[in-house]
Amino acid sequence: MRFQTFLYEWRETAPERKRLFGLDFYQAAKLIFYLGQFDLGVMPTTMRFSAEDRTVENDYLVLKRAVKAISNWPSGFTGLVQSIQPERTTNSLKKDFKSFYFVLYRSLKEPCYQFVRDVFEKSINDCWAGVISARNTSFSSSARQSHPRQTLSGVAKAAGVANAKVSHLAKANLVSHNVVNFPSGRRSLSVDINVLSSLESSKKDCLTLKEAALLLKIPKRRLRILLEKGVVKARLSPEIHQTASWHISKLEISVLLITPSQRSASKSVSLNHLLRYSRLLDHEFVGLVNSLIDGALGSVGIDRRIKLGEVVLEKQGFQTWLHNFRQINTGTVSIDEAARKLCIKQQAAYELVRSGLLETVSCRANSRRVALEALNKFQSEYVALAELARVNKCSPRAMKRFLNCSPVTGPEVDDNRQYFYRRSDLGNFDAF
Repeated sequence: MRFQTFLYEWRETAPERKRLFGLDFYQAAKLIFYLGQFDLGVMPTTMRFSAEDRTVENDYLVLKRAVKAISNWPSGFTGLVQSIQPERTTNSLKKDFKSFYFVLYRSLKEPCYQFVRDVFEKSINDCWAGVISARNTSFSSSARQSHPRQTLSGVAKAAGVANAKVSHLAKANLVSHNVVNFPSGRRSLSVDINVLSSLESSKKDCLTLKEAALLLKIPKRRLRILLEKGVVKARLSPEIHQTASWHISKLEISVLLITPSQRSASKSVSLNHLLRYSRLLDHEFVGLVNSLIDGALGSVGIDRRIKLGEVVLEKQGFQTWLHNFRQINTGTVSIDEAARKLCIKQQAAYELVRSGLLETVSCRANSRRVALEALNKFQSEYVALAELARVNKCSPRAMKRFLNCSPVTGPEVDDNRQYFYRRSDLGNFDAF
């Protein structure tokens, strides 16, 4: 009502005076009439008016809406623009804003209303996902030049990289972008122009899988395992982002540069030798690299960072680490380690495995290990003749003659090296 009073007094006293946005009364009335056709989220289907539209109720509604748009300028008008903007934007301002665009650039095309278009164009640059091209001749040249989004191909060409790489970086959310929808249903990406510097630096920092493997002096297959297990992170990978090649940052590769902690060792072995001949499983290789990175396993060499493929390990330290790692992570021990736990020779342990008394699990082709559970089960069910003789303080030969039960394995049973008895057959002679 105050605004209506203001307009009435203005018209009656001096309508030629420029009292609102530098407009005279009739210019201001025109602006108010057209802006009053729109409300938050309301878009009229047509801008054609008849005499029947001029009612007291309709004029009051127009004035009320106009006050919302011009009060607290320009925030009220910007809020109106953002409420009208569709959620699924296309690449056409005319299709997205329809009659609102028509009002600003046709009905209010006079130069005195340029300040309204300036606010609209700034809001478009800030919030609209589409691209302003040379075809948007209604826009001012400054607005077109300052628009922060370009087509994907335009940004890729400016940065000197392939379109596909920019597309994959955008889809992986590594490049700021907006989604543009076309009436046909096709979706496209518009990329922020401020990503040019990051794209140019990314081009210099990018390594393929082959280049990274050559830099680290390790096989590509081994590097791929580290990438898949997350030891090294790739910006783009064929498995996750369906790219043609890997995109690995040099900064990520730097974690695989190891600083040796020992100057020398009596017996040492290179990492490349271990990778080729020690039959390391994939998870064991990953554990080995993680231990080198965090310092749990030391390496031998001068005090400077060296590439992963050049790492040299102290042999006994590596064997101890591998034994502990396998026992903790798989619950198994090697047959040699099982022989040490049973206090028997390695040949006897292998004979127990062949006879089926000591169960093993297959870990890899031509490689078997003994589960700790199976080892404990064997110890609870069987005992060696030599152990019985030691406990009873006699020779194994005398102990064998004294026992009135038959061994389950031994030289006279299956030509194995050592006699073993079932504990359940021994009765009182089983001291364990």
